[in-house]
Amino acid sequence: MNNPTDSGILETLLKEQSAWASVCTEPAMVALAAAKAAHILGEPPASIEVYLSAGVLKNALSAGLPHTAKKGPELAAALGALSAKPELGLTILGNVTESDLDKALELAASGQVTVHWDREREGVYGKCVVRGANHVAEAVIERSHTNITTVTLDGHVAEACATEAKRSSLHVLREWDFPRLVAAALDIDVSRLGWLLEGARSCVRLSERASGLVSGDVIDFTWVCSSDSCGTPIVEVANRVSRAIFARMSGVPWPVVTSGGSGNQGIMVSVPVMSVAKQLGLDEAATSKALTIAHSANLFVKAYMGEVSCSCGGVGAACGIAAATCWMRNGTVEQMEEAISQTLASLFGMICDGAKATCALKGTTSVLTGMLTGLGASKRRPSIRDQGVLGSTLNETLGRIAALNEGVINKADEFMLGLMRPEAGTKTQ
Repeated sequence: MNNPTDSGILETLLKEQSAWASVCTEPAMVALAAAKAAHILGEPPASIEVYLSAGVLKNALSAGLPHTAKKGPELAAALGALSAKPELGLTILGNVTESDLDKALELAASGQVTVHWDREREGVYGKCVVRGANHVAEAVIERSHTNITTVTLDGHVAEACATEAKRSSLHVLREWDFPRLVAAALDIDVSRLGWLLEGARSCVRLSERASGLVSGDVIDFTWVCSSDSCGTPIVEVANRVSRAIFARMSGVPWPVVTSGGSGNQGIMVSVPVMSVAKQLGLDEAATSKALTIAHSANLFVKAYMGEVSCSCGGVGAACGIAAATCWMRNGTVEQMEEAISQTLASLFGMICDGAKATCALKGTTSVLTGMLTGLGASKRRPSIRDQGVLGSTLNETLGRIAALNEGVINKADEFMLGLMRPEAGTKTQ
Protein backbone atom coordinates (compact mmCIF):
# COMPACT_ATOMS: atom_id res chain seq x y z
CA MET A 1 0.00 0.00 0.00
CA ASN A 2 1.21 3.49 -0.83
CA ASN A 3 2.54 5.36 2.20
CA PRO A 4 0.13 8.29 2.73
CA THR A 5 3.06 10.69 3.13
CA ASP A 6 4.64 9.76 -0.21
CA SER A 7 2.54 12.16 -2.28
CA GLY A 8 3.42 15.01 0.08
CA ILE A 9 7.14 14.23 -0.13
CA LEU A 10 6.99 14.06 -3.90
CA GLU A 11 4.97 17.27 -4.20
CA THR A 12 7.58 19.07 -2.08
CA LEU A 13 10.35 17.76 -4.32
CA LEU A 14 8.47 18.83 -7.44
CA LYS A 15 8.01 22.34 -6.09
CA GLU A 16 11.73 22.57 -5.24
CA GLN A 17 12.81 21.29 -8.63
CA SER A 18 10.15 22.79 -10.92
CA ALA A 19 10.37 26.56 -10.56
CA TRP A 20 9.95 29.38 -13.07
CA ALA A 21 13.18 30.42 -14.80
CA SER A 22 13.77 32.93 -17.59
CA VAL A 23 17.23 31.93 -18.82
CA CYS A 24 19.63 29.09 -17.98
CA THR A 25 19.24 28.21 -14.30
CA GLU A 26 22.95 28.29 -13.42
CA PRO A 27 23.63 31.95 -14.34
CA ALA A 28 20.20 32.75 -12.90
CA MET A 29 21.21 31.03 -9.65
CA VAL A 30 24.42 33.07 -9.54
CA ALA A 31 22.40 36.25 -10.07
CA LEU A 32 19.93 35.20 -7.38
CA ALA A 33 22.70 34.63 -4.81
CA ALA A 34 24.25 37.99 -5.68
CA ALA A 35 20.87 39.71 -5.47
CA LYS A 36 20.20 38.20 -2.05
CA ALA A 37 23.57 39.31 -0.70
CA ALA A 38 23.22 42.79 -2.22
CA HIS A 39 19.72 43.17 -0.82
CA ILE A 40 20.99 42.40 2.68
CA LEU A 41 24.04 44.63 2.15
CA GLY A 42 21.84 47.70 1.76
CA GLU A 43 24.44 49.81 -0.07
CA PRO A 44 25.96 49.87 -3.58
CA PRO A 45 28.17 46.85 -4.30
CA ALA A 46 31.87 47.66 -4.63
CA SER A 47 33.11 44.11 -5.20
CA ILE A 48 31.65 40.64 -5.65
CA GLU A 49 33.19 37.23 -5.06
CA VAL A 50 31.50 34.09 -6.31
CA TYR A 51 32.32 30.48 -5.38
CA LEU A 52 30.73 27.70 -7.44
CA SER A 53 30.75 23.92 -7.69
CA ALA A 54 32.12 22.44 -10.91
CA GLY A 55 28.76 21.69 -12.50
CA VAL A 56 27.29 25.11 -11.76
CA LEU A 57 30.44 26.88 -12.99
CA LYS A 58 30.53 24.82 -16.18
CA ASN A 59 26.95 25.75 -17.11
CA ALA A 60 27.25 29.38 -16.02
CA LEU A 61 30.32 29.87 -18.23
CA SER A 62 28.68 29.08 -21.54
CA ALA A 63 24.96 29.89 -21.30
CA GLY A 64 23.64 32.98 -23.07
CA LEU A 65 22.46 36.09 -21.22
CA PRO A 66 19.74 38.56 -22.31
CA HIS A 67 20.51 41.45 -24.69
CA THR A 68 24.21 40.67 -25.07
CA ALA A 69 26.69 38.30 -26.67
CA LYS A 70 28.70 38.41 -23.43
CA LYS A 71 28.52 35.35 -21.19
CA GLY A 72 29.79 34.20 -17.85
CA PRO A 73 29.07 34.11 -14.12
CA GLU A 74 30.88 37.43 -13.57
CA LEU A 75 28.28 39.29 -15.61
CA ALA A 76 25.42 37.26 -14.11
CA ALA A 77 26.62 38.14 -10.60
CA ALA A 78 26.95 41.82 -11.47
CA LEU A 79 23.43 41.89 -12.92
CA GLY A 80 22.02 40.20 -9.83
CA ALA A 81 23.84 42.43 -7.36
CA LEU A 82 22.79 45.61 -9.14
CA SER A 83 19.14 44.53 -9.24
CA ALA A 84 19.13 43.41 -5.57
CA LYS A 85 15.71 41.78 -6.16
CA PRO A 86 15.94 38.20 -4.86
CA GLU A 87 12.16 37.95 -4.78
CA LEU A 88 12.31 37.42 -8.56
CA GLY A 89 13.90 34.01 -8.05
CA LEU A 90 15.23 32.36 -11.20
CA THR A 91 13.35 34.86 -13.38
CA ILE A 92 15.71 37.59 -12.19
CA LEU A 93 17.65 37.84 -15.46
CA GLY A 94 14.44 38.02 -17.47
CA ASN A 95 13.93 41.60 -16.24
CA VAL A 96 17.29 42.94 -17.41
CA THR A 97 17.16 46.23 -19.33
CA GLU A 98 19.78 47.75 -21.62
CA SER A 99 20.62 50.24 -18.87
CA ASP A 100 21.04 47.43 -16.32
CA LEU A 101 23.30 45.61 -18.73
CA ASP A 102 25.53 48.65 -19.31
CA LYS A 103 26.06 49.09 -15.56
CA ALA A 104 26.74 45.40 -15.03
CA LEU A 105 29.20 45.26 -17.91
CA GLU A 106 31.06 48.20 -16.40
CA LEU A 107 31.21 46.53 -12.97
CA ALA A 108 32.32 43.19 -14.41
CA ALA A 109 34.97 44.87 -16.58
CA SER A 110 36.39 46.71 -13.57
CA GLY A 111 37.90 43.52 -12.22
CA GLN A 112 35.83 43.79 -9.05
CA VAL A 113 33.84 40.64 -9.81
CA THR A 114 35.77 37.40 -9.32
CA VAL A 115 34.58 33.82 -9.77
CA HIS A 116 36.21 30.77 -8.19
CA TRP A 117 35.75 27.05 -8.53
CA ASP A 118 35.11 25.57 -5.10
CA ARG A 119 36.59 22.10 -5.47
CA GLU A 120 35.23 20.99 -2.11
CA ARG A 121 31.62 21.30 -3.26
CA GLU A 122 29.60 19.04 -5.54
CA GLY A 123 26.17 19.21 -7.12
CA VAL A 124 24.27 22.48 -6.84
CA TYR A 125 26.30 24.98 -4.84
CA GLY A 126 27.03 28.70 -5.03
CA LYS A 127 28.21 31.32 -2.57
CA CYS A 128 28.25 35.05 -3.26
CA VAL A 129 30.07 37.61 -1.13
CA VAL A 130 29.18 41.25 -1.85
CA ARG A 131 31.21 44.06 -0.29
CA GLY A 132 30.18 47.68 -0.03
CA ALA A 133 31.90 50.72 1.46
CA ASN A 134 30.86 49.80 5.01
CA HIS A 135 29.55 46.24 5.10
CA VAL A 136 29.94 42.75 3.67
CA ALA A 137 27.08 40.36 2.96
CA GLU A 138 27.04 36.72 1.96
CA ALA A 139 24.41 34.37 0.51
CA VAL A 140 24.71 30.64 -0.10
CA ILE A 141 22.51 28.50 -2.36
CA GLU A 142 22.83 24.72 -2.29
CA ARG A 143 21.13 21.45 -3.21
CA SER A 144 18.56 23.15 -5.44
CA HIS A 145 18.82 26.32 -7.49
CA THR A 146 16.58 28.42 -5.24
CA ASN A 147 17.44 26.88 -1.86
CA ILE A 148 19.11 29.76 0.02
CA THR A 149 20.66 28.22 3.14
CA THR A 150 22.81 31.04 4.54
CA VAL A 151 22.46 34.82 4.60
CA THR A 152 24.86 36.90 6.70
CA LEU A 153 25.73 40.56 7.18
CA ASP A 154 29.16 41.40 8.60
CA GLY A 155 29.54 37.77 9.67
CA HIS A 156 26.25 37.59 11.58
CA VAL A 157 23.14 35.70 10.51
CA ALA A 158 20.89 38.22 8.84
CA GLU A 159 17.95 36.05 7.91
CA ALA A 160 16.57 32.70 8.95
CA CYS A 161 16.89 30.17 6.14
CA ALA A 162 15.93 26.60 5.45
CA THR A 163 18.59 24.14 6.50
CA GLU A 164 19.39 20.86 4.83
CA ALA A 165 17.82 18.92 7.68
CA LYS A 166 14.51 20.70 7.14
CA ARG A 167 14.34 20.24 3.40
CA SER A 168 13.47 17.22 1.29
CA SER A 169 16.25 15.85 -0.87
CA LEU A 170 16.17 13.90 -4.11
CA HIS A 171 18.30 11.33 -2.31
CA VAL A 172 15.16 10.14 -0.50
CA LEU A 173 13.92 8.72 -3.81
CA ARG A 174 16.69 6.14 -3.69
CA GLU A 175 14.66 4.46 -0.97
CA TRP A 176 11.69 4.08 -3.34
CA ASP A 177 11.01 1.79 -6.27
CA PHE A 178 9.32 2.93 -9.46
CA PRO A 179 5.81 1.63 -8.65
CA ARG A 180 5.93 3.59 -5.40
CA LEU A 181 6.95 6.73 -7.33
CA VAL A 182 4.08 6.34 -9.81
CA ALA A 183 1.57 5.72 -7.03
CA ALA A 184 2.73 8.88 -5.24
CA ALA A 185 2.56 10.93 -8.45
CA LEU A 186 -0.98 9.79 -9.18
CA ASP A 187 -2.03 10.43 -5.56
CA ILE A 188 -1.28 14.16 -5.74
CA ASP A 189 -4.53 16.10 -6.03
CA VAL A 190 -4.87 17.46 -9.56
CA SER A 191 -5.98 20.81 -8.17
CA ARG A 192 -2.47 21.22 -6.72
CA LEU A 193 -0.71 20.70 -10.06
CA GLY A 194 -1.74 23.86 -11.88
CA TRP A 195 1.75 25.32 -11.96
CA LEU A 196 3.10 22.35 -13.92
CA LEU A 197 0.39 22.75 -16.55
CA GLU A 198 0.85 26.52 -16.72
CA GLY A 199 4.61 26.07 -17.05
CA ALA A 200 4.19 23.46 -19.77
CA ARG A 201 1.98 25.80 -21.77
CA SER A 202 4.65 28.51 -21.57
CA CYS A 203 7.24 26.00 -22.82
CA VAL A 204 4.95 25.13 -25.74
CA ARG A 205 4.50 28.81 -26.63
CA LEU A 206 8.27 29.28 -26.66
CA SER A 207 8.68 26.22 -28.90
CA GLU A 208 6.17 27.70 -31.34
CA ARG A 209 7.72 31.19 -31.43
CA ALA A 210 11.41 30.47 -30.90
CA SER A 211 12.54 30.97 -34.50
CA GLY A 212 11.32 34.56 -34.45
CA LEU A 213 13.11 35.37 -31.19
CA VAL A 214 16.67 34.52 -32.25
CA SER A 215 18.89 36.40 -34.71
CA GLY A 216 20.47 34.16 -37.33
CA ASP A 217 19.99 30.47 -37.93
CA VAL A 218 18.29 28.20 -35.41
CA ILE A 219 19.28 24.56 -35.00
CA ASP A 220 16.52 22.24 -36.13
CA PHE A 221 16.05 19.03 -38.07
CA THR A 222 13.33 20.01 -40.53
CA TRP A 223 15.52 18.67 -43.32
CA VAL A 224 15.57 15.18 -41.80
CA CYS A 225 12.00 14.36 -42.67
CA SER A 226 9.86 16.65 -44.80
CA SER A 227 6.10 16.65 -44.45
CA ASP A 228 5.85 15.21 -47.96
CA SER A 229 8.00 12.19 -47.16
CA CYS A 230 7.12 10.95 -43.68
CA GLY A 231 5.80 13.92 -41.70
CA THR A 232 5.95 12.16 -38.34
CA PRO A 233 4.64 14.28 -35.44
CA ILE A 234 7.53 13.01 -33.28
CA VAL A 235 10.07 14.71 -35.55
CA GLU A 236 8.12 17.97 -35.42
CA VAL A 237 7.94 17.82 -31.62
CA ALA A 238 11.70 17.25 -31.49
CA ASN A 239 12.20 20.21 -33.83
CA ARG A 240 10.13 22.49 -31.63
CA VAL A 241 12.03 21.41 -28.52
CA SER A 242 15.30 22.03 -30.36
CA ARG A 243 14.29 25.54 -31.37
CA ALA A 244 13.07 26.39 -27.86
CA ILE A 245 16.29 25.21 -26.20
CA PHE A 246 18.42 27.01 -28.79
CA ALA A 247 16.57 30.28 -28.13
CA ARG A 248 16.81 29.90 -24.37
CA MET A 249 20.52 29.05 -24.42
CA SER A 250 21.08 32.03 -26.71
CA GLY A 251 19.81 34.31 -23.95
CA VAL A 252 16.14 34.78 -24.90
CA PRO A 253 14.51 35.60 -21.53
CA TRP A 254 11.35 33.49 -21.84
CA PRO A 255 9.80 32.08 -18.64
CA VAL A 256 9.69 28.28 -18.58
CA VAL A 257 9.11 25.71 -15.87
CA THR A 258 12.17 23.76 -14.84
CA SER A 259 12.41 20.02 -14.32
CA GLY A 260 15.06 18.75 -11.96
CA GLY A 261 16.23 22.35 -11.66
CA SER A 262 16.79 22.73 -15.43
CA GLY A 263 14.76 24.85 -17.82
CA ASN A 264 15.98 22.83 -20.79
CA GLN A 265 14.72 19.67 -19.12
CA GLY A 266 11.46 21.47 -18.40
CA ILE A 267 11.10 22.16 -22.12
CA MET A 268 12.08 18.59 -23.03
CA VAL A 269 9.51 17.16 -20.63
CA SER A 270 6.68 19.61 -21.29
CA VAL A 271 6.48 19.96 -25.06
CA PRO A 272 6.30 16.22 -25.91
CA VAL A 273 3.83 15.45 -23.10
CA MET A 274 1.56 18.32 -24.16
CA SER A 275 1.77 17.19 -27.78
CA VAL A 276 0.85 13.57 -27.04
CA ALA A 277 -1.92 14.67 -24.67
CA LYS A 278 -3.38 16.90 -27.38
CA GLN A 279 -3.12 14.15 -29.99
CA LEU A 280 -4.94 11.70 -27.70
CA GLY A 281 -7.58 14.26 -26.65
CA LEU A 282 -6.73 14.07 -22.93
CA ASP A 283 -8.41 16.54 -20.60
CA GLU A 284 -6.53 18.91 -18.26
CA ALA A 285 -6.64 16.49 -15.34
CA ALA A 286 -5.09 13.62 -17.30
CA THR A 287 -2.56 15.98 -18.89
CA SER A 288 -1.56 17.26 -15.45
CA LYS A 289 -1.09 13.68 -14.26
CA ALA A 290 1.07 12.90 -17.29
CA LEU A 291 3.23 15.95 -16.61
CA THR A 292 3.57 14.90 -12.96
CA ILE A 293 4.72 11.43 -14.00
CA ALA A 294 7.23 12.92 -16.46
CA HIS A 295 8.75 15.34 -13.93
CA SER A 296 8.74 12.68 -11.20
CA ALA A 297 10.50 10.09 -13.37
CA ASN A 298 13.14 12.70 -14.23
CA LEU A 299 13.70 13.33 -10.52
CA PHE A 300 13.88 9.59 -9.86
CA VAL A 301 16.73 9.23 -12.36
CA LYS A 302 18.47 12.41 -11.18
CA ALA A 303 18.45 11.07 -7.62
CA TYR A 304 21.09 8.65 -8.90
CA MET A 305 22.79 10.70 -11.64
CA GLY A 306 22.97 13.90 -9.59
CA GLU A 307 21.14 17.22 -9.86
CA VAL A 308 24.12 18.77 -11.63
CA SER A 309 26.67 16.27 -12.87
CA CYS A 310 28.77 15.40 -15.89
CA SER A 311 25.93 13.28 -17.27
CA CYS A 312 23.62 15.21 -19.58
CA GLY A 313 20.31 16.04 -17.90
CA GLY A 314 18.59 15.09 -21.15
CA VAL A 315 18.97 11.46 -20.07
CA GLY A 316 16.64 11.95 -17.10
CA ALA A 317 14.27 14.12 -19.11
CA ALA A 318 14.04 11.44 -21.80
CA CYS A 319 13.14 8.92 -19.10
CA GLY A 320 10.36 11.24 -17.96
CA ILE A 321 9.08 11.57 -21.53
CA ALA A 322 9.19 7.79 -21.99
CA ALA A 323 7.28 7.06 -18.78
CA ALA A 324 4.60 9.67 -19.44
CA THR A 325 4.18 8.70 -23.11
CA CYS A 326 3.75 5.06 -22.09
CA TRP A 327 1.22 6.00 -19.38
CA MET A 328 -0.81 8.18 -21.78
CA ARG A 329 -0.90 5.20 -24.16
CA ASN A 330 -2.43 3.07 -21.36
CA GLY A 331 0.82 1.32 -20.56
CA THR A 332 1.18 -0.50 -17.25
CA VAL A 333 3.61 0.52 -14.53
CA GLU A 334 5.80 -2.41 -15.59
CA GLN A 335 5.78 -1.17 -19.19
CA MET A 336 6.61 2.36 -18.04
CA GLU A 337 9.57 0.95 -16.13
CA GLU A 338 10.65 -0.86 -19.29
CA ALA A 339 10.43 2.40 -21.24
CA ILE A 340 12.81 4.03 -18.77
CA SER A 341 15.18 1.06 -18.93
CA GLN A 342 15.30 1.21 -22.72
CA THR A 343 15.92 4.94 -22.59
CA LEU A 344 18.81 4.50 -20.16
CA ALA A 345 20.27 1.75 -22.34
CA SER A 346 20.12 4.16 -25.29
CA LEU A 347 21.31 7.42 -23.77
CA PHE A 348 23.33 6.84 -20.61
CA GLY A 349 26.88 8.07 -21.14
CA MET A 350 25.83 11.28 -22.92
CA ILE A 351 28.12 13.90 -21.41
CA CYS A 352 27.19 17.39 -20.23
CA ASP A 353 29.71 19.74 -21.81
CA GLY A 354 28.13 22.92 -20.47
CA ALA A 355 24.90 24.82 -21.03
CA LYS A 356 24.92 26.36 -24.51
CA ALA A 357 23.04 26.52 -27.79
CA THR A 358 24.09 23.03 -28.89
CA CYS A 359 22.14 21.59 -25.97
CA ALA A 360 19.39 21.79 -28.59
CA LEU A 361 21.01 18.84 -30.36
CA LYS A 362 21.02 16.66 -27.25
CA GLY A 363 17.50 17.80 -26.46
CA THR A 364 16.37 16.55 -29.87
CA THR A 365 18.01 13.18 -29.28
CA SER A 366 16.39 12.93 -25.85
CA VAL A 367 12.92 13.75 -27.14
CA LEU A 368 13.11 11.31 -30.06
CA THR A 369 14.38 8.51 -27.81
CA GLY A 370 11.90 9.18 -25.01
CA MET A 371 8.83 9.36 -27.24
CA LEU A 372 9.78 6.30 -29.31
CA THR A 373 10.64 4.10 -26.32
CA GLY A 374 7.51 5.19 -24.46
CA LEU A 375 5.32 4.36 -27.45
CA GLY A 376 7.06 1.06 -28.10
CA ALA A 377 7.01 -0.10 -24.48
CA SER A 378 3.25 0.49 -24.28
CA LYS A 379 2.72 -2.14 -26.98
CA ARG A 380 4.82 -5.06 -25.74
CA ARG A 381 5.88 -7.02 -22.70
CA PRO A 382 9.02 -5.96 -20.83
CA SER A 383 12.02 -7.97 -21.93
CA ILE A 384 15.37 -6.19 -21.55
CA ARG A 385 17.33 -7.13 -18.42
CA ASP A 386 20.94 -7.68 -17.32
CA GLN A 387 22.65 -6.10 -20.32
CA GLY A 388 25.43 -3.56 -19.91
CA VAL A 389 24.26 -0.90 -17.46
CA LEU A 390 20.87 -2.60 -17.21
CA GLY A 391 20.31 -4.70 -14.11
CA SER A 392 17.48 -7.07 -13.21
CA THR A 393 15.44 -4.13 -11.84
CA LEU A 394 15.30 -0.41 -12.55
CA ASN A 395 16.74 0.37 -9.13
CA GLU A 396 19.65 -1.95 -9.81
CA THR A 397 20.21 -0.22 -13.14
CA LEU A 398 20.17 3.19 -11.48
CA GLY A 399 22.59 1.94 -8.84
CA ARG A 400 25.02 0.92 -11.58
CA ILE A 401 24.58 4.30 -13.23
CA ALA A 402 25.25 6.11 -9.95
CA ALA A 403 28.46 4.12 -9.47
CA LEU A 404 29.61 4.87 -13.03
CA ASN A 405 28.81 8.55 -12.58
CA GLU A 406 30.62 8.86 -9.27
CA GLY A 407 33.58 6.66 -10.20
CA VAL A 408 34.16 7.59 -13.82
CA ILE A 409 31.99 10.14 -15.60
CA ASN A 410 32.04 13.00 -13.10
CA LYS A 411 35.83 13.11 -13.32
CA ALA A 412 35.34 14.73 -16.74
CA ASP A 413 34.27 18.04 -15.19
CA GLU A 414 37.83 19.09 -14.39
CA PHE A 415 38.92 18.33 -17.94
CA MET A 416 35.88 20.16 -19.35
CA LEU A 417 36.51 23.23 -17.21
CA GLY A 418 40.10 23.20 -18.37
CA LEU A 419 38.89 23.39 -21.97
CA MET A 420 36.32 26.09 -21.29
CA ARG A 421 38.38 28.22 -18.91
CA PRO A 422 41.99 27.01 -18.67
CA GLU A 423 42.77 28.85 -15.45
CA ALA A 424 39.74 27.23 -13.77
CA GLY A 425 41.02 23.79 -14.58
CA THR A 426 44.35 24.29 -12.88
CA LYS A 427 43.82 26.68 -9.97
CA THR A 428 42.62 25.76 -6.52
CA GLN A 429 40.66 28.62 -5.06
